[in-house]
Amino acid sequence: MSVLLAHTGPEPLTYEDVVIQCHLDPDDEDTAERDLIERIIIPAARGLVERTTGAAIRKGRYRDHLPVIPASNVFAITTGQAYELESIVLG
Repeated sequence: MSVLLAHTGPEPLTYEDVVIQCHLDPDDEDTAERDLIERIIIPAARGLVERTTGAAIRKGRYRDHLPVIPASNVFAITTGQAYELESIVLG
């Protein structure tokens, strides 16, 4: 199972995207609502999609553990959408 070490990129969904999609008033100056959407709702929605699909949406550094390297030397990482493998540590 992959473990998130750190996010390396911004949230792919912005407050402005939510305002458009949910037909909210773009001129509303309610900072509590904006804070709720940016800090709670957007990360929760992204996290739900990532857990459901098994694919990372927001860029990040992950650590994955393989108990053994298969005899075929072919293995799958547990979080999809990876674009770079930094290292493999055995032992």
